[in-house]
Amino acid sequence: MVLSCFAEYPFSQGRAFVFASQFARILPANLSNQYVVAAVTALQASAATIPVKISALKAMNNFCQYLNRESVSPYQANILEGACQLLPSATEDSLILVLETLMAAAKLDENVTAQYEGAVVPLVLDIWQKYPAGTLIAKHHIVAGVVMDLFEELARNQALYPALSARALPLLHSTLTSGTEDSPMLSSAIDLVTALVRGGPSSLPPQYTQQIFLPLMHLLWATEDRDVLQSGEDCLKFLVQKDSTNIVQWRDATGKSGLDYIVQFVAKLLQPAQTESAALFVGDVLVKLIQKAGNNLAPVLPELLNAVVFRLATAESPTFIQVGMRSIIWGLGLIRFWYGLQLNPTLSLQSLVLVFAHLILAQQETVIEFLSNVNIEGHSGLQVVMNAWCENYESFQGYYSLKVSAIALSKMFLSTDPRVQALTVKGDLIVSQSNKIMTRSRTRQAPDQYTVLPVPVKIVKILVADLQNSMEAENDEDSIESGDEVVLLFNIIMAMGPQEGTDWEDVDESPFAPAEDYAFLSEMVNVGEEFESEDDERNDADLQNDPVFQTNLREYIIAFFRNCAAQNVNHFLDICQHHLSDDDKKKLEEAMKQQ
Repeated sequence: MVLSCFAEYPFSQGRAFVFASQFARILPANLSNQYVVAAVTALQASAATIPVKISALKAMNNFCQYLNRESVSPYQANILEGACQLLPSATEDSLILVLETLMAAAKLDENVTAQYEGAVVPLVLDIWQKYPAGTLIAKHHIVAGVVMDLFEELARNQALYPALSARALPLLHSTLTSGTEDSPMLSSAIDLVTALVRGGPSSLPPQYTQQIFLPLMHLLWATEDRDVLQSGEDCLKFLVQKDSTNIVQWRDATGKSGLDYIVQFVAKLLQPAQTESAALFVGDVLVKLIQKAGNNLAPVLPELLNAVVFRLATAESPTFIQVGMRSIIWGLGLIRFWYGLQLNPTLSLQSLVLVFAHLILAQQETVIEFLSNVNIEGHSGLQVVMNAWCENYESFQGYYSLKVSAIALSKMFLSTDPRVQALTVKGDLIVSQSNKIMTRSRTRQAPDQYTVLPVPVKIVKILVADLQNSMEAENDEDSIESGDEVVLLFNIIMAMGPQEGTDWEDVDESPFAPAEDYAFLSEMVNVGEEFESEDDERNDADLQNDPVFQTNLREYIIAFFRNCAAQNVNHFLDICQHHLSDDDKKKLEEAMKQQ
């Protein structure tokens, strides 16, 4: 009916396709199947106009998302063929749609997608070269992001993986060794390598060390570009995770091992002269090195850990605002709003602190002894680490990282080492009694003052707050409807206002993107689930059998408090009596009474 009644009116015909697809979830099975068939027919019909084909593609994208796989899978080959035919001639306005539909179809059946490798992958790599990430043109940046998402999806396809690696690695090797100063292109090329590494087996095929490893390390040694270094650190983390054995065994022409190359790079990032943002993920790389190549790392590990302590002592910024927030904002069409926020990503102390948190879980006494013997301008390394850890604990993020941090901190409370018991850290904010309005100049002249607390007291207060947050989060999960994450995020951003030292830009035009750049709210219902599925830690195969990863943090903290109360460990009862608020005492008591 759609094809026959509106053939003379292509735009009406296209709108009919898209309109019907928006209601795919509630359409009767026989009717939805008719629309799918009609859309596929229009997509492949030689007489169909471009508007009709684009609309049919949009409809198929919706059908892939909203209908069950069995309803769409029989037409996967048709969708792939139609998308590949439109991709070379697609304009910037329609390119994103074509790529997203290609990605939706690629998820249906890995084996069918693998059969079209020769058609799909060359086109994707060609688009990648035309639209590298990092450009200041908003639409180009969005295209680059979709291309990266599609490439990651292809890299997860085990049936496609060998052919994808064989086709992509030579191009990526050429890019890394080209000598170009195009930082966005280099950073994007490293991100593609990372996608391939994450999607690959353990151990990786030999061509990764043969074709990619040495050019990557030479590039990372030579560059000072922040984005390239950050991409490189992320790539090395997964290379070590997936291919540590081959990296340790690999040798260059001079006999230098792959491990030596990475250690030298980590040492470079830990130098005081290196910027904080450039060393954003260095702690993550070091943790993976310790986990995967600990014995081989033993001779240089003390020196590296010493450098980590020095970086912690000089680091200025606690946590960077996640790139994921930017992705959501852009996805909502609030592109100009993003620029108005002027969010400045800075170094996260988290990755550096977690190096010691991991070690404390394995060798607590050795770590305490080591840190106690490090001296930084009259302060012990133990003081430096605990200061950074306790002060920035609440800013840490990541499903696994939060568990490591909390459990390691609880182990520090249980320590009877007098050097730990004697430490003090920044406590609670001292509220000013002044009635004066605190302008920025007055704030600089009279900065906030804090109490000083013994480390055991601070740890108890931190873990009590953690317990309360976890209990509130459980209640929120029961009350928040699916899709409300988008509204909540928007409200949070609006409440933030401009960052300190910045002002909202006065513009005559609307700060929001044009209406056509917005997505339907129904398309964002599962936005929270999508970001969760992309979480590195949740998808890290090495963590699945890690006892810490499997721990229920709320239950662990409750059991920890019960044990401390029963044994009065390190004067736990006195700490609760004299340092917790009445509200904290009540909530802690309620939690400990739970079965």
